[in-house]
Amino acid sequence: MRHLDMTKTNQSGQSLAEFSVALVVLVPLLLIVPLLGKYIDMNQAALQASRYVAWEKTVDPRTLGIADFFATQVGDVDMTLYSQWLQQNYGITLQ
Repeated sequence: MRHLDMTKTNQSGQSLAEFSVALVVLVPLLLIVPLLGKYIDMNQAALQASRYVAWEKTVDPRTLGIADFFATQVGDVDMTLYSQWLQQNYGITLQ
């Protein structure tokens, strides 16, 4: 019966090949994880900002757009009425 000789010379380079394959898989994965976290954080911040704006628009009638306000009052925005309103409420004159 023949004895199988498992020496270092039979396996030289195998661990280097396995390590390089693992590196090809793990390095992009480790680089993508922080980018994905930043994307999720930006998405949550945008969602929170949109909800805040929507809430403020519902609870404070002053945040209703001025053009929207006048459109609901007179049907169409009249610039003279708009100018008078700005002058009375904010002291702004249109030119």
